[in-house]
Amino acid sequence: MADWTCLPEVVLGKVLSYLEILDKFCISKTCRSWECAAFRPEAWANVHISGEKLFLQITCNMMCLDEMISEQKFSSELLFFVQKGSHLIKNLNITFCRQFDIELFKQLTSDCQYLTSIQLSIWSNTKEKLDMMIHDCINNLFIKKKDIKVVRIYDVSSGAFPKKLTDQSPFLDGDVIPGLNVSKSKYPTIPFGASHAQHLKELWIVNSFKLHSLRNILYLVNLTELAINPQHLNHSLLVHLASYSLTDLFIVANENTREFYNEAINDIQWKDIRRNGPTLRVHCYFSCTHEWAEKDVIFKPSMPLASLVYRKNVWLRYPCFISDFMSAYCETLEEFVDYSLSELTYQQGYAKSFLSRMDNWVINIARNCQKLKWLTVKEPLSSASLILIACLNRNIRRFLVRDDMIIYTNDIPDDVFPDEVIRKTVTLFHETPEKLNEKMSEILNTRWTPLSRSNYFAILNNKYKKFK
Repeated sequence: MADWTCLPEVVLGKVLSYLEILDKFCISKTCRSWECAAFRPEAWANVHISGEKLFLQITCNMMCLDEMISEQKFSSELLFFVQKGSHLIKNLNITFCRQFDIELFKQLTSDCQYLTSIQLSIWSNTKEKLDMMIHDCINNLFIKKKDIKVVRIYDVSSGAFPKKLTDQSPFLDGDVIPGLNVSKSKYPTIPFGASHAQHLKELWIVNSFKLHSLRNILYLVNLTELAINPQHLNHSLLVHLASYSLTDLFIVANENTREFYNEAINDIQWKDIRRNGPTLRVHCYFSCTHEWAEKDVIFKPSMPLASLVYRKNVWLRYPCFISDFMSAYCETLEEFVDYSLSELTYQQGYAKSFLSRMDNWVINIARNCQKLKWLTVKEPLSSASLILIACLNRNIRRFLVRDDMIIYTNDIPDDVFPDEVIRKTVTLFHETPEKLNEKMSEILNTRWTPLSRSNYFAILNNKYKKFK
C-alpha cells in the first residue's frame, strides 16, 4: 500500500495543484510535511476559484467541524492562507459571486509577482455597491500589474457599470497616438494602456466594460488575440492593431450579450483591414437568436472569416442563401460548427427526401470551402450525403455527426455527383452503420464513428467553453 509520507514535496505539491483552494487550506492543517507541500510553487501555479462553489464548500465544512468555530474566524484563516501563497500564482481564474470573493481576490493579488494570466468572471446579480467594489479591484490590479500576458474578463452581472466609479475612473485620459482619434471622451477607458503594451498578448473583454471607451486598446501593439462583442467593432482600431501583431479577432455574442447591432465596418473597410493585416483571422461565436447573425449586418464578403460557430436555443432551418453566404469565405473558412438546441431531440418527420432536407446546402459548403477542418451541423443528413461530403473535401479532420441525425438512404440526384467513381462509392457504402463507419474512416484517414448526443455536446461544449 502506498505511503503518502514518503512522497517528495515536489510531487505532493503537483498533486495538490489539482485541488480546490479550500481543499489546499484544509490539507495544510493536517501535518507539517503537508503544510510545506501546500506552499510549494507547483501547488499554486494554477488557481481556479468559483465563488458560488467556494461558498457551498465553506458552508459544508462549517457543518462538519467537530469543534465550534465561527465562520468569521474560518474565513479569516482562509484569507491568511491565500495571502501566504499568492506570490506563487502564475495563472488565476476567479468567479465573483459575493463580497467574500472580493476579499479573496485582494489577497490573491496582494503579492502577485509571477502572475502572467488572469481570467475574471462576474456572475453576480449584485447591487451597484458590490459591482463598484469588483470593478475597483480590477482597476487597482492593472494599475500595479503591468506585465500580465493574458487577460480574459467576462461580465454578466445584471447592472451597467456603476456611475460613481465611472466618474472617478483613473483611466479617463491617455497619450495621443498620432493620426488616430483618442481624444477625451465622456466615458472612461478600459484599464489597459501603454504601460501594458510590452507584455499583454491576449485580451478578452466579453460583455465587459459596457460603458467604456476602448481607445486604450490602440496602445496594445503586441496583442495577438482580441475578443470583443459586435458593438465594439471599430475600423480604426482593427486597422491599427492588425498592422502590428493582431492575428486572431474573436467576435462573441453569447446569451448574456444584450447589445449587439453594429454595421460600423463595411466591406471596403474590411478590405482595408486585410490590406494592413494580411495574417488576421476572424472567429465568430453566436449563441443568440438575433437574425443579424445570418445576414450581412456583421458579415461582409471581405471579412477574413476563419471560423463560424452557432449555438442557439431555437431551431431554425437554414435559409436557402446559406451556401451562397458561406461561399464568400471559401478561401478562409476553416471551421463551421452549428450545435444549437443541445437539450432537444430533433424531429425528423420532415426529412423524407433530399430536396426537403438541407443536404444540398451542406454539400455545397464542403465543396466550396476547401480549407474546412471542422464541420458539424444541426441538420439531419443522409448517410450518402456524409460520404459525398467527405469525398468532396479531403481536408476535413473533425466531422462530428450525432447518431440520431443520420438517415440511412441514398436519394442524392445523379447530377449532384461530380463523377461516376464517387457515385459508386456512395452507393456501395451508405446502407448500414458498419459500412458507413468503415468508408468514412478510410476517407478521413482517422477512425470515425457517429457520436451519441451526450458525447457530441460534451466535446463541443468543452471546445467552446471559453466563449460562454
